[in-house]
Amino acid sequence: MSREEAELFYKEHRDKFFYNRLVTFMCSGPSDIHILTAHDAVAKWRQLMGPTKVYQAQYNAPDTIRGMFGLSDTRNATHGSGNKTS
Repeated sequence: MSREEAELFYKEHRDKFFYNRLVTFMCSGPSDIHILTAHDAVAKWRQLMGPTKVYQAQYNAPDTIRGMFGLSDTRNATHGSGNKTS
C-alpha cells in the first residue's frame, strides 16, 4: 500500500493523534487486502480479529489474530472496517 493509498483509506482519521503512526505503519511493508462478502461479515471479521487494544486481546481473547500476532495498538496485525461502507 502506498502512502497516498493509506492516506486516502484512513482519511476519516486524519485529525486523530494516531493518524501519522497508522499511515506510516500501513505502508511499511506488504499487505493483504480482502473484500468480505457474507451475512454479518463485518461482525464476524471483528470477532476473529479480537479487541483493538493488543493487551486486551492477549489477555481476554488470546486465540484471536490480534491476541496471537499483535505487537501494539498501532501494530496490531490486522485492520477491519467498523461498518459496511468503510
